[in-house]
Amino acid sequence: MVRLQYSPTSEQRGALVMRLKYIGTSGDIDVDALGYAPEQVADLRNMRLKTNGMYIFAGKVSSGKTTTLQRCLNAMYAEKRGEITIYAAEDPKELELDGAIQAQISAGLDAVEAFRTAMKAALRSDPNVIVLGEIRAPELAEMALEAAKTGHALWSTVHAGSALGILNRLINLGVDREDLKDPRTVGGLIYQRLVGVICPDCRVDFPRAVADGLLEGDLAVRFARLSGQRLTDLHVRGPGCARCQSGLVGRTVVAETIRPDAALLEIYMDRSRLEAEKYWLLPREKGGLGGVPVLHHALAKVGAAIADINETQEEVDLLETYEREFAHLTDRLRHDISALRQGAPTRGIGRG
Repeated sequence: MVRLQYSPTSEQRGALVMRLKYIGTSGDIDVDALGYAPEQVADLRNMRLKTNGMYIFAGKVSSGKTTTLQRCLNAMYAEKRGEITIYAAEDPKELELDGAIQAQISAGLDAVEAFRTAMKAALRSDPNVIVLGEIRAPELAEMALEAAKTGHALWSTVHAGSALGILNRLINLGVDREDLKDPRTVGGLIYQRLVGVICPDCRVDFPRAVADGLLEGDLAVRFARLSGQRLTDLHVRGPGCARCQSGLVGRTVVAETIRPDAALLEIYMDRSRLEAEKYWLLPREKGGLGGVPVLHHALAKVGAAIADINETQEEVDLLETYEREFAHLTDRLRHDISALRQGAPTRGIGRG
């Protein structure tokens, strides 16, 4: 599938962007291979167990949300031995779902009215799981909430900058804060990005990268200190070789997942997002949820020579953000780097 975006320019010319959408198959159920961390895989597996509540993916355009959503739903269908009904409404249809009733929303109709009609049809079909391709209007947010409150599992995507940011996005779309305090309604929040997997054959170690002007010396030293790795064991993307495409052999997910409890939702809705984030990040042994931010996941892959520190700074966040806000996770970061270096697979999505 090719999706086109045309924009006129001030020079009386046009800019055309072509997005290639690789069509998977209904047999794609391997969520674990996308690059999620073990605890995130466990979160997604737990979310798939339930047939009630909202489960929302967030990320920017081309961050792999649709691929992960498709595999999660197909895995759910397989794990439940096909004994559930899935009803999906999309504009355009992108998901390949095993055993699902799929409604293609016509581009010729008013989108909101078309989705409203599809949702009414979905509820009459008595599904266990309802899928909305994307929640992008207040009316769609209201429909999604209504589906979750009436005992269905609702899976969808939104554009938000973090997992907790999904809550803010729903509020901005008009969802009442009181409705978002119930963990039986808000079942799961997932945020993901994609970063390149550096080629092991032409990658460049930190000392050489600094000497060649590919990496700032201060950044190299700071990350080596933070990660507990030797400079020579850390690498950046290389120039390209016969095995790869411009130094990359694929892309991998970096993510954060949240299974909210009542305390997190109440803190977020009644106090502040900052306090809610602190509670989410607080280790379980100290009374929190033991969450880790997407930046932690990305830096673990940098430390394991899977991802590039330069791309991580550009696409995820700056190293100084981790040093300032997440320093308490340093020991865990070093543990996660060690685990990845010992052979955790990172196949990811597609080729670079």
